[in-house]
Amino acid sequence: MLLLSGSMLFLTSCFDIIEEVYLNKDGSGKYITTIDASGLFSNPFMKSALEEAAKEEGGEDTELEQDSVIYYKDMTGFADLTSDEQAKVKDLNMRITMSESKGEFIILNKIPFKSLNELEEISNILAKIQSEDDGGGLFSGANPFGSTAPQFKQGKRELTRLPDPPSTDEEMDDETMDMARMFLTDAKMTTIYHMPGKIKKCDIPNATVDGKKVTIENSLLDMLDEKVNQAGSIKYKRK
Repeated sequence: MLLLSGSMLFLTSCFDIIEEVYLNKDGSGKYITTIDASGLFSNPFMKSALEEAAKEEGGEDTELEQDSVIYYKDMTGFADLTSDEQAKVKDLNMRITMSESKGEFIILNKIPFKSLNELEEISNILAKIQSEDDGGGLFSGANPFGSTAPQFKQGKRELTRLPDPPSTDEEMDDETMDMARMFLTDAKMTTIYHMPGKIKKCDIPNATVDGKKVTIENSLLDMLDEKVNQAGSIKYKRK
């Protein structure tokens, strides 16, 4: 399940996640995640927490106005990867757009792939980097995959999303879980598939089909409680 990890989860009381898969005919494409935490600026408590975190990282005069790109290769853990692992993620980055004046806070990741099978490998490499990173900076916990990468099976003009494997994260205690539920009340996750041909059939729960595009929207709280899942198949035409 795609979620912000660690402190980032509790830094953003109102946030939405958009997960997009662009698939080409040859199986290549790109995987994009957009985390929109703009709602925190309207929450005095969470805004104050963000200001404190920003000051700890950048100093007392730090303003909540920035548009920056953070490369994973600049994190401490990158140096401990093998040369092959470094080659796979050296160009990957996250873009942070934060503006208090505009009420905007966006974290964007774009990950190109030759095959959807690469996503799990890339996820594992990024997890290694972040587990070794000592920065603890404001955005160091924003992993585009969360605890696990989505898993897919590709067939002839068919894409199947497999059920998420069991999480390896430590379970939250009751108090932490209750706090998470409070913060996730209005949060939602939207997954959008951009397919190389017109959709013939889709059996993913809560899916809306529009030409070559499939959109699934779920409450993050329902996902946390495992009331909904993202598994299912999309069949599409040649063009």
